[in-house]
Amino acid sequence: MKRSVLSLLVAFMVLGSTVTSYAVSFSDLVNSKGAPHWSAVYIKDIAEKGLVSGYSDGTFRPNSPVSRVDAIVFMSRLYPTDIIKDTYADNKAKWTTKLNTYGIPEYGRPAIVFALENSWFGEAYLKEFIDSSTKKQKDALRYEFCVYLVRALNWETQLSNAAVVKYKDASTIIKQAVAYIELLGRKGIVATTGEFFPNKSVTRGETAKMLSISYPSSERAKDDSGNSNPGTTNPGTTDPVTPDPGSDKVIMPSGVIVEGIIKYVGLDDSNMVVSIEDSKGNILSFSNKASGVVISVDGKSAKPEDVKVGYTVKLYTDSTTVKGVEAVSRLDINKTVSGEIIEVTSSSIEIKLSNGKTEKYDIASKADVEKNGKDASVSDLASGDDAEIKIEKSIVTQIDADSVKRTLKDVVIKGVTINSNSSAVLTFMDEDGEIRKMNLSSSSVIYMKNSRADISDIKIGYEADVYANSNEILDLTLYSQTKGEVFVGTIEDINTRDDYFMMKGSAGKTIKVMMDSGTDIYDYLTGKAQYIRDLEKGQKVIVTGYEGIDVIEATKVSYYY
Repeated sequence: MKRSVLSLLVAFMVLGSTVTSYAVSFSDLVNSKGAPHWSAVYIKDIAEKGLVSGYSDGTFRPNSPVSRVDAIVFMSRLYPTDIIKDTYADNKAKWTTKLNTYGIPEYGRPAIVFALENSWFGEAYLKEFIDSSTKKQKDALRYEFCVYLVRALNWETQLSNAAVVKYKDASTIIKQAVAYIELLGRKGIVATTGEFFPNKSVTRGETAKMLSISYPSSERAKDDSGNSNPGTTNPGTTDPVTPDPGSDKVIMPSGVIVEGIIKYVGLDDSNMVVSIEDSKGNILSFSNKASGVVISVDGKSAKPEDVKVGYTVKLYTDSTTVKGVEAVSRLDINKTVSGEIIEVTSSSIEIKLSNGKTEKYDIASKADVEKNGKDASVSDLASGDDAEIKIEKSIVTQIDADSVKRTLKDVVIKGVTINSNSSAVLTFMDEDGEIRKMNLSSSSVIYMKNSRADISDIKIGYEADVYANSNEILDLTLYSQTKGEVFVGTIEDINTRDDYFMMKGSAGKTIKVMMDSGTDIYDYLTGKAQYIRDLEKGQKVIVTGYEGIDVIEATKVSYYY
């Protein structure tokens, strides 16, 4: 899974070329029965934009893999060409020897030089493009392409520090790529369910879809004044119709209507991006110049920033372009749902349904609450309880909860907070990738290697089985630590007295890295053993260890410049 640590340093900020749009067709996008390839609409879109071309025999080969060099070249078309040409001209002589050494093909050199000059990856990564034994180009993997795309679009500031993906094969996704994949799922660029196959080669068809959906947020789209859309028009007229914000009359443009719940809405400079979940659970994404979108919220004209996640919406669309947004800020929801309480406060409750989805509602001040068949208050409820809740006009009016004894297998310890009264709060990740917190008390029984243990024996990274009554742990069985994970970042501060340093990771998050007498420290280039005193601010580090909540316990640290 962790095939190349340095591949996580890759941020293929890429280049650009301005290509005139033209009508295209390929002979291999329709099968013998006349059915189109699933990616045909995306291929047509990006080919007409000049992002990707076909082969001389008239085919596109949507199922063929994309090499790492080609991944850069494809994404270079998301940028204007001038800066790429200028950067290559200014730095070609500087890099020619290295490019020759690693066999980088001529057509990919402008893109790669631009990436090097902008510190998207280091010189050491040049060896990852070409197989030294076969001299063939190496394929870009699916997880790698997601990382390339997020960074090429300058979306890293939108990464979530608590990102979780729920693919069936989520455990095979390298840790540092999770936030990137989760972000693309949030924006509707990749699917969020099923299997992700992170270590399979990305195909040309898959590439077409991701480039097509993300194009409106690209630098090239922003730079291309010919793509601007100043407004919409009434049928039968040529005059733009963009009502003033706050006006009572909003005329929506014609288009295919798509309905759902808003899962993501964002403004990337002048572009508006909207992702919704439809009634079948599909995530659909649309975008356009913000000035070209007619928007209403609760029947009144609105601005893009007035549209929020969770609103119900009708989108008026044309292919992947949104032309109108008709949103309702609040539904009068009347229903009864049941599931496991994830979090409860005095005023709100979050519940996980049997289908794996979570829903959150406000609790009425005089809600009727029962627990274990007896009258209770909201303060008696706990995470882990099973509950049936009645919702009237979007407010919880009745809660019927029960304490539940359950066993959670193969959890991974992420942290333990010991209180002064010999109790503790255990934080762990369950099999579904969910972060949970449960209470340990003096009566909790802890085992490790078939012997009794205590709270002080619990370490980050241990695998464990938890037997609990709602959120109170009855038995905890600790097993061996996991193999650990690999993290890449830059040292921001060092505390040699307490044996830790602060590391800024690729997602922009700063986290504490703890070391002890068993932590191996060495120079990455020479392999020579070192000490914590040899670490310096600004050094790049590759850390192997166990991630907790806002801390990594390191077993190995290597550094380089």
